[in-house]
Amino acid sequence: MWSLGVAMFAMLVGYPPFVKAKTEEELFDLINTNNYDYNEQDWMKITNDAKKMIDQLIQPNVLRRLNAD
Repeated sequence: MWSLGVAMFAMLVGYPPFVKAKTEEELFDLINTNNYDYNEQDWMKITNDAKKMIDQLIQPNVLRRLNAD
């Protein structure tokens, strides 16, 4: 489900949520800390419901992550 959230993010704005990472180590740190942004200009036409769903899917804690149940 996590990867679905990453894919949805990328499909909606054209780049992945952890695009700030310059190295593989930075990428893993951003993923583990759930550190991504919704650039206001890129997301202005995307609904809050879509952002909320992505937030629930890109949740690093599997117990809190949206699931298929």
